[in-house]
Amino acid sequence: MVKLLIVVVFAVYSNCGYCQQDSIQEMGYPFEEVPKFNGDIRLFVQKSIVYPISAIADSIEGKVFVKYLVDTSGFTTGHVIEKGIRDDLNNEAIRVARLIKYDSPAKLRGKSVLFYYTLPIEFKLPSKDVSSNHALTKKKCKK
Repeated sequence: MVKLLIVVVFAVYSNCGYCQQDSIQEMGYPFEEVPKFNGDIRLFVQKSIVYPISAIADSIEGKVFVKYLVDTSGFTTGHVIEKGIRDDLNNEAIRVARLIKYDSPAKLRGKSVLFYYTLPIEFKLPSKDVSSNHALTKKKCKK
């Protein structure tokens, strides 16, 4: 009886694996076209970020990875943090990712299809102006 159960379980799982392989091919890896964003998406993200004051105060930098679905209209939905830093930066990354709208969705066999995308959003503190410190040093040296 146990051997029969093992054989049945193996047969069911091996058929599911075959079904999953077929569905992966149906999903279109590779796609004919990936979603297209008008312009430079990294530049759009950097211009849209409002660096949280608490992260500036704590001198926190890094990358947050946001995963989302690009629907057949080019809108992004289902935003989740794949890898985050801390809540204030993660929330800002989600806010910015929700602003993204693709001009055209992914295509498979000429039809619009859903597409998962993971976007790295970099938080980098602006560098301090070294030239102003250099000017002060020159004035002190002249005395």
